[in-house]
Amino acid sequence: MSVTSRAVLAVCTVLATIAAGCAPKTRVIPIAVASGQPRAAAERIADYPQAFQAIAFVMSQDLQLPVPPVTLYLYPTRAAFAQGLVVERKFDPEVAEEAASFSRGVGGPEKILVNEGALARAQWPERIRFLSHEFTHTIQYALARDRRSTSEQWLREGFADYVSFRVMESLGLDTYMHRRANRVREVRSVRDKAFPALSQMTTFPQWVHLRSRQGSEATYGQAFLAVDLLIARAGYPAAVEYFRLFAGSDDRLANFRAAFGRDLPAFEREFEAHLQSLR
Repeated sequence: MSVTSRAVLAVCTVLATIAAGCAPKTRVIPIAVASGQPRAAAERIADYPQAFQAIAFVMSQDLQLPVPPVTLYLYPTRAAFAQGLVVERKFDPEVAEEAASFSRGVGGPEKILVNEGALARAQWPERIRFLSHEFTHTIQYALARDRRSTSEQWLREGFADYVSFRVMESLGLDTYMHRRANRVREVRSVRDKAFPALSQMTTFPQWVHLRSRQGSEATYGQAFLAVDLLIARAGYPAAVEYFRLFAGSDDRLANFRAAFGRDLPAFEREFEAHLQSLR
């Protein structure tokens, strides 16, 4: 190898090393909400600990939910996020890749994994809504003693949206009815498309598959509206109790009946009629 070639190779090696050292890395932030500490004013929130303090205040005081400690994993890219789902949440690689194609985060027991690159342009009000949704998933696990069990995925997602909209309202960032109206508008905008039944969105892999193929309106849109109807019929405490029941039982139909006072198949038929009237 000539002197010139060796010099070029040395320069390339140095540049590659510098580039690797400058590449964004995953940030890990432990979040332990201080009990009794007042929340920061929403307009002053500028970092993740402040955001969680405000979210947790509303969840504990207004919504009577437990607020367990959680660790936030902030991944710089979609690829890193997908890999994090495999490593930290033990997702099947194909499910992880499909989830990362549309999701900005996944909340689970003790951890919330986030594709921070996808949040780069989001202002803090939107980040607060997003974090509230994912933190609700962590709380769902806590209610069931860290068990995912057989609870309905559509109910998990719809309830996470419900809570996040209530948090936004309590913090003065939006109103629940405005967010609900947006969901109704979204499902009406695709009235020519057949939506999957709630019974097709029971498991997480089913949810991921349908979301990536049929879009947000058919999944998140109708899941929220289903929970909105369910809470209107049975009350908010019933939804919280639903998740608690899975701490001791995997009987999804019995748990639904015990919490909401109605059979799941009957509610699915009721909601289908309700959705058609909205669309």
